[in-house]
Amino acid sequence: MSTVKVFLGTGILGVPFAFRQCGWLLTFLSFFFSCFFSGYSIIALQAVPSMLEVEISPTIAGITKLMYGRSGELIANAIILIFQSSCCASYILFVSNTLELLIPSIPQQLWCVFIVLLVLCFSFIRSPRIVGTLSAIANLALLLALVLIAVGITISPLEGTTELANFSNFASSIGIPLFAFGGIGALSPIVTSLNPKYSFSSLLTVALLCVLVAYLSFGSVCYAQCGNLTPNAIQSAIAADLKWVSIPASILLVFSITFTITLAAAPVFQLVSSAATLTPDAGHHPLFTFVFTSFSRLFLLCFFALPSFTPLRSHFPLVISFVGCTAGATLSFLLPIIVHLGASTSRKKVKKMIFDIIILILIIPLLIFANIGVIKSIFQVCTCQT
Repeated sequence: MSTVKVFLGTGILGVPFAFRQCGWLLTFLSFFFSCFFSGYSIIALQAVPSMLEVEISPTIAGITKLMYGRSGELIANAIILIFQSSCCASYILFVSNTLELLIPSIPQQLWCVFIVLLVLCFSFIRSPRIVGTLSAIANLALLLALVLIAVGITISPLEGTTELANFSNFASSIGIPLFAFGGIGALSPIVTSLNPKYSFSSLLTVALLCVLVAYLSFGSVCYAQCGNLTPNAIQSAIAADLKWVSIPASILLVFSITFTITLAAAPVFQLVSSAATLTPDAGHHPLFTFVFTSFSRLFLLCFFALPSFTPLRSHFPLVISFVGCTAGATLSFLLPIIVHLGASTSRKKVKKMIFDIIILILIIPLLIFANIGVIKSIFQVCTCQT
């Protein structure tokens, strides 16, 4: 269940957009392949310590350090921070745009200020029990919101047309499934606490299949009802004039994603505090530590909110597609496979080396193609609205 929660997040809100852009066949294929590559990358990364016959904490940074030393650890941590920061920016953009659609009298930029201050308050909650409770409530809120959205769209469909496949928009949306299955960085605590009598690979397979079914089910319902008129799920629900759907769904999404931003930003906040040596035993006055921490977190959150002030402010699916194609794909697919390839090479595991090389040959050209497509789409959006 914990593994399902790692992957089943707000990336699901971009799935209907992927269906609209690519059609039935290409979307199903892209999610199936992303699910497979994600599962293989996770299992391959977790196999590295046992392959090298060492015992270390199964974090992506720790395993990368084992293979490539301190420089590898720094690169892994940098990629994690870029990905987490990009996720925060995407979530702030989505929530602020959703609130503006719900209450048009208040502009998106003011909603950004409200979200930033709310996340700042959440970020000072340190009790693991409170954080765990709020996380569970946030997951439940997201689930209820998705159910309301699906019901609302089913009752009042937009009656658009659907396609089997659309290759012209494939490059700009392939990043959405890559973003959706980018939860590898949060799996190490689950691996550590797993009961030895259970097989991690078996549990991971079941969890990924559950996540895949959830993603494709939600996207299929929205696309079947709205077709090419589906910009994304929440906008369709709000446009349906069903206030009993749009208002509760928006409130639930705002709470869920706001707390998700807090969790996603935590590693970035921790790095800033560590860089400033603001630890309890560093000798700083508590008031100085609190003031510095508050201002540094506020500055970072304002930085995360910048895309909401650009022409991309109403293009959440395009933003998460870009994040998925860049930092998401590097963290969740390329880096684990490269690390596993290095371990296989050092132990002369020829079959594993060949399989890793084949996967890299398949993934790298696809990512280049996808990045070109999504950057081209972003450039078109920016030039059309300036």
